Amino acid sequence: MQYWNIRSPKGQPGQDNNPGMTSVYDEVEIEDMEWDADARAFFFPCPCGDRFCISLDELRDGEELARCPSCSLMVRVVYDPESLPVQ
Repeated sequence: MQYWNIRSPKGQPGQDNNPGMTSVYDEVEIEDMEWDADARAFFFPCPCGDRFCISLDELRDGEELARCPSCSLMVRVVYDPESLPVQ
């Protein structure tokens, strides 16, 4: 599996200790993620057994990193803002 270092849209320090840089486990197309209308979030399986999660509000705010709540992995979500579900 490849890892990428990308600049965080919110300028948060990354795992590599470079301010504004974040290590990303993989890139995932939003179409490959599961949409949960009740949670208003997209989910994708994480290798640790939990799921990566990113909310609709985070996507609308320009966030592109889905995080796993059980480990330190993150995936970059590839999406078209115009194709997001309607509120």
